[in-house]
Amino acid sequence: MAANYWESTQRKHWQVSSECLSQWRNATEERLRLSKHPNANIDLGDPTHIRIFLHGLLVKLGHRLSCRQQILATAELYLARFYAKASVKETNPYAIVTACLYLACKIEEYPQHIRSITAEARALWPDCVSSDSTIIGQCEFYLIEEMGMCLIVHQPYRSLKQFSRSMSDIYQGQLIILPDEMSCAWSVLNDSYITDLPLLYPPHIIALAALFVAVLTKAPRGSVSDTAVSGSRMANLADWLAQCGADLSAISNCVQQLLSLYHSWESYRDSTCQQIISKIINTS
Repeated sequence: MAANYWESTQRKHWQVSSECLSQWRNATEERLRLSKHPNANIDLGDPTHIRIFLHGLLVKLGHRLSCRQQILATAELYLARFYAKASVKETNPYAIVTACLYLACKIEEYPQHIRSITAEARALWPDCVSSDSTIIGQCEFYLIEEMGMCLIVHQPYRSLKQFSRSMSDIYQGQLIILPDEMSCAWSVLNDSYITDLPLLYPPHIIALAALFVAVLTKAPRGSVSDTAVSGSRMANLADWLAQCGADLSAISNCVQQLLSLYHSWESYRDSTCQQIISKIINTS
């Protein structure tokens, strides 16, 4: 295990460019087309909506198993890696989600018996998950193969806490991240796994973007004094980011992707995605 992100397999093998991600996905679609896969021509609609749907599945199963957030985040990253090179159209997403959480529980030292996690998944989705636990085991090996055995992941949550302390120290308490801002930033980090950000940027950049979005979102609005205070806090935050030597362009790109996610979420309909996934499973 690499204690340093910069020496980790995550940095060396699973931080890629947006162009690389597009190539992987285009190659997958071409493979399905050439092989005349029965689901090749199914329209998935907005890809972000499908990812929101899968995120919801994973969170539901994680809550039934009382998984802590770090486990869910690891499972989300496994899911993102897997579907970077595979297509929802050629899999049973319910089984893949279950396998991601099963593997994440192992890696994060919260092991679950495969029969137990299969039973919990089947209780949630009886028409989509088989009672045969060996199918989840097969999906697990499929996951490990696609990820090239790169199973140790680095999360942005620790960076978020460190940045909050650093800001308070540098500005001698004048720039304190308030509890509601920290809670918001934490939620933004949870949502960031729905996007491509964990595959594109280091954890600390995503943490900084989440912090920026939280401070911006929670800024008081209304009176002239509120506006002045908000403007001063944002100016101090921008100054602190500059002092850190952070990649402001990368942070800006992360913020834009997060805002795009929330914009897309406004038109999300769970039932629509469920129908699409059901069609995929029934056709396969």
